[in-house]
Amino acid sequence: MKKLLGLLGTLGLVSTSATAVVSLVQAPRGNDAESKPIDKDVLIKLIGEARAMATDQKSKHPDAYKALHKAIGEADGVLIIYENETENPNVLSTAHKNLTSAMGIFSEFPDQLANIEMLRKRITDANTVLEAPVNQWKDQADKTRLQEAIAKAQKIIDGKPKSAEQNVVNTGVSDLQFATLKFFDATDAYANTDALVAEIAKAIEALKTPQADEAMDALRKEIKLAEDVRDAKYSSGEQNIVDAATERLKQAIEDYKNAGQPPIPPDDVDLTKLKDLIVTAKRIASDVNNQLKPLEERNKFEQAIGHAEGIIAGKPVITQKDKITAELKLLQTAIDNFGLVKNEKANKSMLQNNIDAAEKIDKTKKKPAAVGIFDTAIATAKAVNETNHDIDQQKVYDDAANAMWDATLTFLSSDNRININAQIYTGAKLTAVLADSKEATIKQQLEIQFPNVKEKIHYTITDIKVANNENKSSALITGVNDYRATAVVYFRLAIKNIEAQLTTIANKGTKLLTAAELKAEIENNKIDVINGLNVTEMSEGATSKTRKFEITANNRYGFSGYDGIVTITQTIK
Repeated sequence: MKKLLGLLGTLGLVSTSATAVVSLVQAPRGNDAESKPIDKDVLIKLIGEARAMATDQKSKHPDAYKALHKAIGEADGVLIIYENETENPNVLSTAHKNLTSAMGIFSEFPDQLANIEMLRKRITDANTVLEAPVNQWKDQADKTRLQEAIAKAQKIIDGKPKSAEQNVVNTGVSDLQFATLKFFDATDAYANTDALVAEIAKAIEALKTPQADEAMDALRKEIKLAEDVRDAKYSSGEQNIVDAATERLKQAIEDYKNAGQPPIPPDDVDLTKLKDLIVTAKRIASDVNNQLKPLEERNKFEQAIGHAEGIIAGKPVITQKDKITAELKLLQTAIDNFGLVKNEKANKSMLQNNIDAAEKIDKTKKKPAAVGIFDTAIATAKAVNETNHDIDQQKVYDDAANAMWDATLTFLSSDNRININAQIYTGAKLTAVLADSKEATIKQQLEIQFPNVKEKIHYTITDIKVANNENKSSALITGVNDYRATAVVYFRLAIKNIEAQLTTIANKGTKLLTAAELKAEIENNKIDVINGLNVTEMSEGATSKTRKFEITANNRYGFSGYDGIVTITQTIK
């Protein structure tokens, strides 16, 4: 027995680590522990309770788990060495007190709270989106759904979630982001067309009072243009287009009512004003680089270290040398295995989610400058996402995720491309008579009438059509860059454009024509609307084989697709 005590004295009762644990919380003094001997079953039960505590309480600081797992390991080691109280006096009681003390320390560690900063920021972002001017036309039901999602996220924050509930917070972030993006996707309410509908009704009523055929035709065309605007279902953000169509129809009604009255002179002052907008085993365990390994593996390694220290603390006897040998192998294996554990990788899921969400956004309605900045932000986020940092660099991905989200919000909140009809509306008539139907000629007049927009910068001119028996000459205006959609404008050409064609029509027959016959031939060739060109036979210069005709464009209320007078000669052989 004396030899055994001498050996235990040489080995030491407890390890440095165990001594540290005991020093943190003083074991209760008195005779209670000594008067109630601890047997193996009691210690085994306590170990089970300690393990359950470490498993059930998931929100403690990592240092708390480290100390508790080490104490569990030491108690396990004592159980392996213990034979009886004669051979191993008081070791069970000491292990019991140490483990009880460690459990007390663990319990006193405050629970860590989940990180809610990202969720708090998403709430701020969502509220900003709700108040953004670009979203003022959203339907109230869509606004209410986003407000409910914000309230749900705020309820998570108000519940003060623990770190074990971080997944609940992360889900809250994703849910609120989804709700915010869905709100952006919601369709704007329709523009109010009540006033336009009322004016259409007035225009139809006005037609019941007959005026000149040309005036009635002009008003019917304006009604058709107004009906097209009514049926186009413009959004409330495009109310100005509907309002402008309403005003145009009002003016057309007024013009119709004034049909037959003398026209305002072209040089009228008011008219001209109208054209202007993240020893070895202990050293390894404490190595800063190894703090990047998964927490579960670090806890397992700490328990292996604690187990080895428990074998020493259990005061092993000479006949237990094999247990020491075995423990050496176990700890070496633990070291080797720990060395093979890969560092935990940073979580990139939030960044990937934000990239995916950004790439699904419809960019066609936004201005090119905003699209370019947004595309650059996506490319930058993708470059970060392709890296493979360890957990200590988690902030790199979190920052990139936040930057991608901020860029998404900025893009979605940027101004939309403008409908070209807000500047050049479908049905607009060029006020000047054009010398020809060339693009340059049309461009020149467009920039006089609509000075706020320029060709190639804001729109293109294509699909130029020359007048026929159904429509005046027209051109398709297509919005580009900051503008979108299309508009059709109409114009009149100088009658000189069709002089050669008229001459050919007059001279294709073998007999001299009357004015009525020539007019009928012209209309059969569908050059202009019926009665758009008036033909008058001229007596001067007429012979038995020649006739001269004066052809005049009917410009009353802009009826003809042409303007002016031309004289042609018919000659037969």
